[in-house]
Amino acid sequence: MLGSVDTVYVAGGETFDLLQVMHTSGAFEMLKDKVAAGLTYIGTSAGSVVAGPTIEHIAPMDSPEKAPDLHDYTGLSLVDACIVPHASGTIPAYPISVIEEIVAKFGERLPLQLLNDGQALLVEDGKATLI
Repeated sequence: MLGSVDTVYVAGGETFDLLQVMHTSGAFEMLKDKVAAGLTYIGTSAGSVVAGPTIEHIAPMDSPEKAPDLHDYTGLSLVDACIVPHASGTIPAYPISVIEEIVAKFGERLPLQLLNDGQALLVEDGKATLI
């Protein structure tokens, strides 16, 4: 799977559904292995959230009920941070009140990384840089 590609792009959508499909399709383990072997991973929105160690913090933004067969919220662990996309609160579906709820609920326990639209977390050689 993926043959000789050197980069994979994982877009947004429902985070819980995305992770469930990654598991049922076999993409989850394959991506972990390929990235460990040098594949570049680019994720936006839900694609960035699943790159972290867990997706549990994103429940105020996306619906766990959309993935009824997903019982393990462990992410790909490609980055140490738990990504919170759209953190500027300018997208109507994700107002600042939702971002504040995530921070209040999970900020003490999880290493949250808030990303405004237009920002990215670049990870090279194990070092993360906000760009």
